[in-house]
Amino acid sequence: MVLTINDNHDGGHTKHDHETDQWPKVIEDCELVLKADADNAKALFRRGKAYLNLGDLDRAQEDLNRASALAPTDSAVKTELALLARKMRAAEQKQKAIYAGMFARMRDESDADATTTTTTTTASTTTTDTTTSSSSTETST
Repeated sequence: MVLTINDNHDGGHTKHDHETDQWPKVIEDCELVLKADADNAKALFRRGKAYLNLGDLDRAQEDLNRASALAPTDSAVKTELALLARKMRAAEQKQKAIYAGMFARMRDESDADATTTTTTTTASTTTTDTTTSSSSTETST
């Protein structure tokens, strides 16, 4: 009986996707169900959906894959897995862009350091050459 109450209780939260403050409660409720029945596909699905909406893609993937294995014909699970795949691709693209920008800045800084070093070396060489020329001129006179 407790399973039914908790299982139905958490279902009300998922209907309000815009209420992000409800997702932790959904997770909490699903965990109560899963303590009693670790293979409850509905609770795994709902917890996976909550994780997905909170941005925890790894946990969402774990729960949704388990739910899919337990209920392979459930279209809601398939829909959430497709949404998860899109979000994971988007997160991967964002991460690639961040790393590309970071490496570009590092390369630009390295190029700037190399240019500064070359300029400094050239200036030092010119100063040394001028000093050597002055010494030679003084010796000749």
